[in-house]
Amino acid sequence: MINALKVLTPLIIFLSCVAKSNENIFK
Repeated sequence: MINALKVLTPLIIFLSCVAKSNENIFK
């Protein structure tokens, strides 16, 4: 579980950044 969290946390941050950039592009 610890290893999974170490991998998932950066992915979630990356996806959130991508989502924000996508919102800015579509707007």
